[in-house]
Amino acid sequence: MAYDSKDTAAFKGVWVFCEQRGGEIGSISYQLLSEGRKLANDLGAELCGVLLGSGIPEEEIKKLGGYGADK
Repeated sequence: MAYDSKDTAAFKGVWVFCEQRGGEIGSISYQLLSEGRKLANDLGAELCGVLLGSGIPEEEIKKLGGYGADK
């Protein structure tokens, strides 16, 4: 099955790619999440914080929800 870029039904929500170094999330990520929350609210959409890496402490990951991330 080929990918059809015209089918926008699959494009849902607002995604914010978060920065982390050495297991610590960068402050810019929290700022972007706050702005993403405003946009998601305006669109009636879900906000997803995307965090890549390994060895990131769970308490760091949970902070993303405090800045508006639904997932």
